[in-house]
Amino acid sequence: MLVAELPGLMPPPSPPVVCGARFSQEPADQAVVLGERVILSCVVFNYTGIVQWTKDGLALGIGEDLRAWPRYRVLRVVDVGQYNLEITSAQLSDDSLYECQATRGTFSCSLDKPGRPQ
Repeated sequence: MLVAELPGLMPPPSPPVVCGARFSQEPADQAVVLGERVILSCVVFNYTGIVQWTKDGLALGIGEDLRAWPRYRVLRVVDVGQYNLEITSAQLSDDSLYECQATRGTFSCSLDKPGRPQ
C-alpha cells in the first residue's frame, strides 16, 4: 500500500468505533388502554448474549414464549438485536416497571395503569 502525506491536508476522519454491546433503542414509559396490545421496545446493538425482560424485578423468562405469562411474548429479531416485549389485552395487573436486561446494561420503563377506551 502506498501512503503519501500532503502538507496542509488533514487525514480523513476515522470511522466511529463501536466497542461492545449497547442499547440502541431503550424501553419508554407508556400509558395504555385496557384490552389493547402493548409493545415495549428494546434493541441491543452488537450483542450475542442473553437478553431478558423483568417485571417489577421478577424475570419473565428467556426466549420468545414466556410460558408462565401467557399474554406476554418477546418479539425477537436477532439479526437486528430486537427484543421487544408484547403484552396482549392490557390489564390493571400490567401496571409495573419493566426492564430489558443484557449482561452489559439494563434499561427500564414503566407501564401506567391502563385506562378505559373513550
